[in-house]
Amino acid sequence: MITESPKQETRRQILESLKFSGPQTSKDLNTKFALSLMAIRQHLITLESDGFFLHWSEKRGAGWPSFVYSLTIRGDTLFPRSYAQLTNELVDIIRELDGEAAVDRIFKHRTAQLEALYRMRMPQDDLKGQVQELALIRSEEGFLADWEQLDDEAYVLRERNNLSSRLQQTAARFAFASKSCSSGS
Repeated sequence: MITESPKQETRRQILESLKFSGPQTSKDLNTKFALSLMAIRQHLITLESDGFFLHWSEKRGAGWPSFVYSLTIRGDTLFPRSYAQLTNELVDIIRELDGEAAVDRIFKHRTAQLEALYRMRMPQDDLKGQVQELALIRSEEGFLADWEQLDDEAYVLRERNNLSSRLQQTAARFAFASKSCSSGS
């Protein structure tokens, strides 16, 4: 069994408090935990230097402004998500209720939406510029994309995110299930 040190446990609890209750001051956190303001601030400094949240100054009544702390995207990613599982289940339900053709229509529709959005950002008549922009768009979407020019007219676009491989696995699973269903009937 893996156990947390008291410091790790306190930092986890601070992160959870920011996740569940939203932005808070060190005084807000002090009232929730049996720690001094200085101890809370030390944990906040460590967590902020690790990139898990950010702070800003906010005037709250009389006196000096307070620092308000909030999770960053990196801090938010520490909390479990089951989006992939939910997506798989929804696709299964659509297939069960409306058939494989409905799933195909949904994916074709989403592809058309993305193509239209991407085209709006693409430079006209500049293949290199289009590849650069597509890599930027895909990186903004979380796919960690980069590109390489092979020759005057050939480019490679790479995506290095687990989401992409998970989606490929999901697509392969559905393709396999679809083939199994059609060959079994």
